Amino acid sequence: MSAPSEPSLPSANEQLRPDELGHPRGTLAIVIIFGLAFGVAWFAMYVLQFLGRGAPHS
Repeated sequence: MSAPSEPSLPSANEQLRPDELGHPRGTLAIVIIFGLAFGVAWFAMYVLQFLGRGAPHS
């Protein structure tokens, strides 16, 4: 039985091209999720705290 072949890693002399890496979808998803969570939390604080205390609003 032979072991499955592993993908070759670039040697020190080879340069890694950005198009070989692919798009960082996981990072983008985390930024979007935390951005939405921040927006929802800010809106909840605005409605529950600021307007709830009877602060002037139009």
